[in-house]
Amino acid sequence: MPPAPVSLRDPCEVVPAQLLLPAWLEGRRAYQERVRRRLAANVARLEQARARAPELTVLPGAGGWVAVLRLPQRLSEEAWSLALLDRR
Repeated sequence: MPPAPVSLRDPCEVVPAQLLLPAWLEGRRAYQERVRRRLAANVARLEQARARAPELTVLPGAGGWVAVLRLPQRLSEEAWSLALLDRR
């Protein structure tokens, strides 16, 4: 589906997002701090899991929201998947 056409009646026309931008920028530090705390808590949980199961390897992350774990090869991928689903 093509994007909706943009109105170019007046190049100086202010849209609501432009009016809210100063408030969004002002609140960014509080948001960033909440994200940092959440990420730190997630990393701590990963380290706790790794301490209980040293055979787990936490692979380096790239975006901060996803953690990739390498499981030992004592089970197949399917067996690991089923075992982890059973634990839910």
